[in-house]
Amino acid sequence: AFHTYDHHVMSIRMEYNLSKHFLETTKSIFWLGVLLGNLILCNLADKYGRRKLILNCFMINILTSYATAYVPNKELYMFLRFICGFLQGGTFITMFTLASEWFGKQYWPLISAYLTFVSGFSKSLIALLGINVRNWRSLLKITSLGSLPIWFIILFIIPESPRWLLTVGRQGEASEILRKMARLNGRKRWQEIQNVTMDGGDKQVTSRETVSDGLKLKSYFCRLRNLIIIWFTCGLTDYYIIYGAARLGGNIYQNLGM
Repeated sequence: AFHTYDHHVMSIRMEYNLSKHFLETTKSIFWLGVLLGNLILCNLADKYGRRKLILNCFMINILTSYATAYVPNKELYMFLRFICGFLQGGTFITMFTLASEWFGKQYWPLISAYLTFVSGFSKSLIALLGINVRNWRSLLKITSLGSLPIWFIILFIIPESPRWLLTVGRQGEASEILRKMARLNGRKRWQEIQNVTMDGGDKQVTSRETVSDGLKLKSYFCRLRNLIIIWFTCGLTDYYIIYGAARLGGNIYQNLGM
């Protein structure tokens, strides 16, 4: 959607002769969708499962992105961008939750760094792809369909979170997943994993702590405050670079890719 005067390029701004105000509004609408997706879809992940929500939102996002390549007008384009933001907001945060629940706390910083790296690296690849695919509709089709292998990996390889299964009383499924993980990791006593529970008992976990409960604890409040500052700083820097690539001069795709 970047504006350029290269006659070999067909951007959405050139095709519909869009104003700068419309493009900036579309970006804001997209991020409004991300915010709402974070608030709404993440709660659904607690109710219906992390893996199920990721699979459904990811596939709908792929289809929506692909459909965006065929929009006949700018208004529909803006609406579909909102839908994509909504789906991405829930998917991205739930992916962090799912990955973190597979590992112990000592690995959480590494997992977060890895997922963030993948996100940044994929943006660079898309930018470099844009150097050769100069039509915005074609680029949307390629990047949308290119996400299908990732969806199939999640479908056939990535299991549900054992921790979430335990919180909803599905101890048998959680134990089966943990046995498989232990066997693949070379644990000799993996067959002994039976009837795993969150609290050592055999009952479903019914007590659920809320954010408001956690804010009463000083240690939790300090951690949450620090995380908000760190994520805000990283996000602001990341997206300033993305949206400011056009102002750096030279080739916008190379700027973004680098």
